[in-house]
Amino acid sequence: MAVNAKISLIGAGSGEFSLGIVRDLCMTDSMWGTTVSFMDIDEERLDAIHNVASRYTAELGADIQFEKTLDRRESLDGADFVINTAMVGGWRGWDDARAILAKYGYQRRIRLGSFHQFKLFMDIIHDMEELCPDAWYIQSANPVFDGTTLITRESDIKAVGLCHGHHGVRQIARLLGLDPDKVQAQSYGVNHFIWLKKFYYEGRDVYPLLDAWIENEAEAFWAGPDCGISDGMGRKAVDVYKRVGLFPIGDTVTPGGGAKFDVYHRDLETAQRWQEDPHGWMERHIKHVFTAVEKFKEVAADQSTKVTEAYPPKRTLESNVSIIDAIANDKPTVFQVNIRNDGAVPGIADDVAVEVPGLVSAAGIQGIRMEPLPRPILVHTLEEIMRMERNVQTFQSRDRGMLLEMLLLHPETRSPEDAKACLEEILDLPFNADMAEWYQ
Repeated sequence: MAVNAKISLIGAGSGEFSLGIVRDLCMTDSMWGTTVSFMDIDEERLDAIHNVASRYTAELGADIQFEKTLDRRESLDGADFVINTAMVGGWRGWDDARAILAKYGYQRRIRLGSFHQFKLFMDIIHDMEELCPDAWYIQSANPVFDGTTLITRESDIKAVGLCHGHHGVRQIARLLGLDPDKVQAQSYGVNHFIWLKKFYYEGRDVYPLLDAWIENEAEAFWAGPDCGISDGMGRKAVDVYKRVGLFPIGDTVTPGGGAKFDVYHRDLETAQRWQEDPHGWMERHIKHVFTAVEKFKEVAADQSTKVTEAYPPKRTLESNVSIIDAIANDKPTVFQVNIRNDGAVPGIADDVAVEVPGLVSAAGIQGIRMEPLPRPILVHTLEEIMRMERNVQTFQSRDRGMLLEMLLLHPETRSPEDAKACLEEILDLPFNADMAEWYQ
């Protein structure tokens, strides 16, 4: 069965992620007949993904068509699904204000709010309201938690946020000697702050095996070459588990989720003791991203390269295509999703986006009601929600004073005067001209 759907992929120049979408479409024959509209503001990268994707489908004989455009509205016009993976300014945007922040004593990588991402999110949503009001919007660009909450409060567009962090349970399975594909796990909370509530393997609770691994094998793992800095199975993650009662999954305690529970790395001595290095972790991640981009460019430039050899035709762990397939072809399936809470997680407001298992079909997405989180975790989650609320409401208010409050609350802020001076210097950066205009 084929489906005649149009997928608009915003930020398609990311290359590897976009090709992952293509790979999954090629391996989902019920999605053949789909047209993918690649959109990016970088023409070189746009040409590269169109080139590689066209060669990939030709090699596999898959019935997928591609368009490319620099015009977002052209891509959105008539779309059935919109996947947003764009990061304004790219990863190098993380460094734009770095020298200024260091000047005022901020050693950690921080971003002052999410203005550029939020502005893009809402511009896309407003265009969708005009050009494809019945389409599904898939939020794959960070911040997923904050962005999905903002969008579902501001618009009636059907929206869902996706993140692959819940696959962190696969690392646990491998360390325990279990087949990750046979694990049944249930993790939930809010994006980049989810907790392993149920963990089964062939009908057996795996938590006792995890506890035994911590008792007997963890030290050897931490001392060995396979344990990375700020590792998702590192000393910090295990200690947080012992304190709060459920294991943190994905980026819940890693720098990818903001390096929360920062008491473990507030100073160099403490960080070394706990094998934590958020800055080094992020540098390694960004290097990995750029390496992947360079490989993709090489494949695009060399027409003699067989794309299916560089990127073997196997499904990714991303759920974008599977969710689109479940909706378009009415295949009721449970996926990990970020949606409005609406009672799914007790103790959290209905209009906050939560990450939970949800039933996806042509009828839409229905979150599955979860058991209450343990009280210590719920309290930490409510604090994370307050961080999100500050971020979202600062953007909505357009109030520069609220933006300053975000910096004043940062633990490395030395004085109100320094915070004010730092903020003004950051807003004076050319990249932030529209941000300075927004926050009056």
